[in-house]
Amino acid sequence: MQPFLILFLLLPCFCLAQVTIPLNNPSFEDSRGHSQVPTGWKNCGDTLESPPDIQPGFWGVIQKPLQGFSYMGMVVRERNTCEAIGQKLQRPMTPGTVYTFSMHLAKSPLYLSPKSPTSKDTTNSNTPVVMRVYGGMSMCDRHELLAETVPIDHSDWREHIVLLVPNAAYTHITFVSYFAPPYVQPYNGHLLADHFSSLVPVKLSAVSDEDLGALLTCTPRALFDMVAGCDHPAPAAIQSVLSWESNIKETGVALFLHTEEENAIEKHAANLKAIGADAHAALLSEMWPNLQGKRNYKLQQETVTARWAELEAAGPLSAIRTHYATRHRDAILQCIRQVSDN
Repeated sequence: MQPFLILFLLLPCFCLAQVTIPLNNPSFEDSRGHSQVPTGWKNCGDTLESPPDIQPGFWGVIQKPLQGFSYMGMVVRERNTCEAIGQKLQRPMTPGTVYTFSMHLAKSPLYLSPKSPTSKDTTNSNTPVVMRVYGGMSMCDRHELLAETVPIDHSDWREHIVLLVPNAAYTHITFVSYFAPPYVQPYNGHLLADHFSSLVPVKLSAVSDEDLGALLTCTPRALFDMVAGCDHPAPAAIQSVLSWESNIKETGVALFLHTEEENAIEKHAANLKAIGADAHAALLSEMWPNLQGKRNYKLQQETVTARWAELEAAGPLSAIRTHYATRHRDAILQCIRQVSDN
């Protein structure tokens, strides 16, 4: 069985003990039933939707478990909701530690899930989806996206290996079935999940260039914090934008612009232009004067927030970062190797 290795690394410093972290009930063993989660797990999906299913035996799913008696079935819906599960870890993740983690995933030819929570009509939710892995500080907290698999388009059980490198000592982990890229509009799909591994520490220096290259679809902040001092300008440009994005995530773009000095805004705009985010840079430069002063801030806050949301919907900054990082893949990998070899 050929594993698929998808990396989304977040890499600060290696400073704490590196230990294996087992999951509770990693093969989802429990009595089979629809709209319920097995022992050791919590439903982390939309509260107005039904929980995932303990399969097989429901909605036309007959796939045999890879291990044990049961496994999870998780859907996404055309009404833009996704099923998710999570649990508290037996010990926190260690920031900066590279963990290898595997999931066995598959897709059923049939998944005749209800069209709505109250509907008796069903639809075949069999379009491929991806599995996302998040770290957080509380149950179902999706604080940081740690990994995303390739679209699950195969009916047999296959092992999908990811590398997780958390930016904080996350105490909880959440798994989300999510729409496969390129995500244009919501659709009905699903995946099946069984036999998850423990989180096992590995050395970054042992990871291949091919596998390291996959991390560039995520452009993780902590990794670029590490390599920002590289001679090539690409890591520093990405690191600056990631740092800025972290700030606006905490405060909102309007408040951030309201509290920043003009020279700082000019610097942020220049960094955005460097990675090709010209429209984002232009919006900062245009809206900063409108947000100066308490009265102006109250008047303009909603306008700025709405315009930023429209801009993100048209062309997300994350996609622009990824494109820029991919263009400079070889130079960035060389910087990572220089750091990992030291």
